[in-house]
Amino acid sequence: NSNTAGNEPTGTSDEVTVSPWEAAIMSGPLHIPQKSEDAMPEFAGFSRMTPDGELYLFEQADSEVPIGMLSLDGCKAPGDVSGTCFEINSLSGPFTGCVGDEDEAQDWVWAARQLPCDI
Repeated sequence: NSNTAGNEPTGTSDEVTVSPWEAAIMSGPLHIPQKSEDAMPEFAGFSRMTPDGELYLFEQADSEVPIGMLSLDGCKAPGDVSGTCFEINSLSGPFTGCVGDEDEAQDWVWAARQLPCDI
């Protein structure tokens, strides 16, 4: 089955621990510029968004442990894309994420709009 090539688990042990960010629905380079009104510090690195609305922040794509995590608010749809940047709502307030191109920004917004609203 060529559709699953490369997706097979490498181990069969039940003791394999899967990190929550392994189930990312969206991942890639992300830049969060510092805004004076934001409590969010500037971030430039690699991120992974999970289906549960967690955005894990990594220094580099191959980093094994995140340097931070934002809980995204699935009840507030992200704002529209303007160029390569987009607004995403976290539980601690909105922030701006910037990526390489407008298509990639649209993908991030689409992924964020799939997040559940548990209220």
